[in-house]
Amino acid sequence: MMFPESEAKIQKAILEWGTYQEGIQLFRMNVIGIPIPGKPGKYRPSRNAGMADIFCQLMVAGIPVSCWLEVKTKTGRQTKIQKLFEGAVSNYYIVRSIDDAEAALSDVRKKTMEKIREYLPF
Repeated sequence: MMFPESEAKIQKAILEWGTYQEGIQLFRMNVIGIPIPGKPGKYRPSRNAGMADIFCQLMVAGIPVSCWLEVKTKTGRQTKIQKLFEGAVSNYYIVRSIDDAEAALSDVRKKTMEKIREYLPF
């Protein structure tokens, strides 16, 4: 799908798409700082700086699995702090469209099922 080149619009479209998907929950993460009273345009830094834009929980074989989606435009790049966050979590994906988000969740399901099969006794 094609979207206007805005991370906010891509994020909104992915979150809307997620409401129609069974077995997944998408949560927008607030990574913008807190406005400082009396100082228009000034923000106290967020403790969540670098955190991915969307947290996802999806069910795989009855098991809840976490996934992080960092929304970028076609030319968008990660910041250093975003790369640090990526290294601290599992199942982190950069997505630029609904199709990318769908592919990321499919990959998480596939990887999770492979891990489950490793531990099955038969």
